[in-house]
Amino acid sequence: MRQKRILVTGGAGFLGSHLCENLLTFGYDVICLDNFFTGNKQNIYHLLDKSNFELLRHDVTLPIYLEVDEIFNLACPASPIFYQLDPIQTTKVNVLGAINMLGLAKRVKAKILQASTSEVYGDPEEHPQKETYWGRVNPIGPRSCYDEAKRFGEAAVGTNKGIDRFTKNMLFDEKIGGTIHMAIGMSIPETGGKNESAVHWDMLADMSDGGEIYADGELIYENAEFII
Repeated sequence: MRQKRILVTGGAGFLGSHLCENLLTFGYDVICLDNFFTGNKQNIYHLLDKSNFELLRHDVTLPIYLEVDEIFNLACPASPIFYQLDPIQTTKVNVLGAINMLGLAKRVKAKILQASTSEVYGDPEEHPQKETYWGRVNPIGPRSCYDEAKRFGEAAVGTNKGIDRFTKNMLFDEKIGGTIHMAIGMSIPETGGKNESAVHWDMLADMSDGGEIYADGELIYENAEFII
């Protein structure tokens, strides 16, 4: 039986590296993804010789295509010392990074854990904060690049299936529940593909009104829902 393949973004950070190490002890195949903005290679150096560990240098603000069963999205500089160095990048990591990981999870039907923070409450007026509390955040304060971007990350996770209109931006529209994203272009030689076209087409189909997908003659997807 195949072991689960688990992706840990921000896997070379303090929490991420310990999570990778712990998952490996259970025998899982672990993919550690990090751009090393704040992550440190020394944190995962002792894991590099393990056969079920793979290290990828990649920025989550850019899409990535992997086959995984679970995703732990931890990628983000968490200290004000680091996230205030480049506020735009901090915002992009928490916004585009969350969207890209949700898109990956949707494509491969993987479970995803989105790491959030108490900073989404800003300067709270109640302690401890309940889940019903919306917070008190300054959108232009010194921590806003982190606070507000993390809030967006929670919104993306919470409303991903509720998006009901197209923006004509594929990066966002492919996240709409009940759609199928098809990319046609140059094939990947390693998979045996022969298409050498230099033109790449992205197509998005709304499957919610009578859409059907068959595999080996069997209906597996109908009206935006898997039926197997």
